[in-house]
Amino acid sequence: MLHRLLRPIVARTWNQISVDGDQSTNDTVLLAASGASGSVSLESDPAAAAAFAGTLEAVARSLARQQAADGEGAATLITCAVSGARDDAGARAAAREVIGSDLVKAAVHGADPNWGRIAMALGNANVARAEILEAAGLEPAWARDRSGQPVELDPDRLQIDIEGVPVFAGVPLDFDEAALSQQMRGGEVLIRVDLGVGAGSGEAFGCDLTEQYVIENSEYST
Repeated sequence: MLHRLLRPIVARTWNQISVDGDQSTNDTVLLAASGASGSVSLESDPAAAAAFAGTLEAVARSLARQQAADGEGAATLITCAVSGARDDAGARAAAREVIGSDLVKAAVHGADPNWGRIAMALGNANVARAEILEAAGLEPAWARDRSGQPVELDPDRLQIDIEGVPVFAGVPLDFDEAALSQQMRGGEVLIRVDLGVGAGSGEAFGCDLTEQYVIENSEYST
């Protein structure tokens, strides 16, 4: 039961974080229950199972955000929330591509509201591998069909907001760049994207790319 609940939650939270795009051999999520509490089995109580799953996902999301914010040298947490995708898998892929882009990460570090780099990252996004999609709860046949496909977006309906400020809506928008740059210096930057093709949604968490990241990763050996 725990395994069945945990896998899709991991797909929406921990699998949606990135500091530098690399995956450690130690990256692991474990959830265990001893049964010592003697509480009602989740198997026999759907309402309790749903409540537990909701709480578990809230905890997982919080921890995932903390891990992204605590990346080497990080000064700013980046959250990318994507809507309007063909499906949730496409939305998650698009969000992860944005927070994983070195150019986006560098722009965030410099408090540069560069919507072009965000659009570039969206255009590079591909749906995850079949095994990852299956872990998210998708049927194997459907996962194989979607695996690796480019994420669809409608350039004419594409919308990008940075810190609540619309910067692109099919065309570049006028906005106060200096004011938005100042907003981006608060320790967290929220990027919202609407791909304009469907009802899928997803989010991802990353961090800015700083000089300190290079220092920390060049001065020690594992």
